Amino acid sequence: MEELPLRIKILRRLNPVMLWILRSPLHALLSAQILVLQYRGRKSGKVYTIPLSYVTLGGHVHCVTRTSAWWKSVVDTPAVTIWLRGKPLVVSAERLPSAAPDARTAFRMFLAANPGTARLLYNVRIGQDGKPYETDVDREVLDSVIVRLRGNNHSAGG
Repeated sequence: MEELPLRIKILRRLNPVMLWILRSPLHALLSAQILVLQYRGRKSGKVYTIPLSYVTLGGHVHCVTRTSAWWKSVVDTPAVTIWLRGKPLVVSAERLPSAAPDARTAFRMFLAANPGTARLLYNVRIGQDGKPYETDVDREVLDSVIVRLRGNNHSAGG
């Protein structure tokens, strides 16, 4: 695995503060773009709680990763908990194939919503119109993991 940029390392150090805010009455400061994911490690059995950037597409929440393996445990579990806009929800997760239209659209939306991450972690340029370059999207979506979270009782997008 390649070395993480310093900015990402610093952000990960701030995770405890972000988690506290996202599960508190102050969640509105961050929760429009960041959710909390709680899951059990598939090998360790340990409970992990992490903040993740997300986008909503088609009434479902989508998260993207390239450098973290959280998604492997999440898609192997029938249900995980997220805190979305301050509310806990039980959801199921599925990895979308990179070639799926929803995966590409969610990836494109994620990059546009997170231009710094697009450049630093995904090597995707963002145009003056705020949209990622399609040639970069086509190249980088193949090495990225797009996870769709679906509410078990309610739409997680909603």
